[in-house]
Amino acid sequence: MAAGVIIGICEAFGKDLDTQSIIHAVLKVEQLLTTGGGFQDQVGGMLPGIKTCTSQKSIPIQVEFEQLDTDQFIPKLNEHLVVVYTGRTRLARDLLQDVIRRWWSRQPEIVSLVDQLVLNAVDMKQAILNGNLEEVGSCLNKYWSQKKAIARGTEPSNVKKMFNILTPHIYGGELMGAGGGGFLVLITKKPNAVKEIKTLLTGEKEFSELEFY
Repeated sequence: MAAGVIIGICEAFGKDLDTQSIIHAVLKVEQLLTTGGGFQDQVGGMLPGIKTCTSQKSIPIQVEFEQLDTDQFIPKLNEHLVVVYTGRTRLARDLLQDVIRRWWSRQPEIVSLVDQLVLNAVDMKQAILNGNLEEVGSCLNKYWSQKKAIARGTEPSNVKKMFNILTPHIYGGELMGAGGGGFLVLITKKPNAVKEIKTLLTGEKEFSELEFY
């Protein structure tokens, strides 16, 4: 949303900004708004396809991006990608502030988890470039475990129950968003399995209002 606002303001005043400038402007705006975000979401929203984001250990922060060559992989991924809207969302900021406090206190668990997150991102990039769906799912599972460890209280009880039902049918999945998000993303073992996933979950009364994409 912040990226859209910035682009709209620039257009109104006849200003042209390149992609890198907009990415950096969003980062600044989100810090001013105290949301604690702005490091990667705008990259996902502005650029097509699958990409990676990095930043050097320096101030000012400069978010860099790489668009991966995935033209052949994306059709295969789309056949196995199911997104489930859980109907429940939470604000990311409160969870992130707890993570940052623990980071600044240099708790060994958090420092180690951050290192593992980076390594898993590298593994995910390679799995995508290799077109390996099973490994992509495995990286998602690992990321979900890391997220739950680094941000306590991230997994709602209903999501835990969903995973218990779906595990035999998926390579992996995770709840999107730092705030425990509203969307569950899944990599299914079978192609075009959205109807099967819907049947498995909506068989439970508490999941009758879920939305599937």
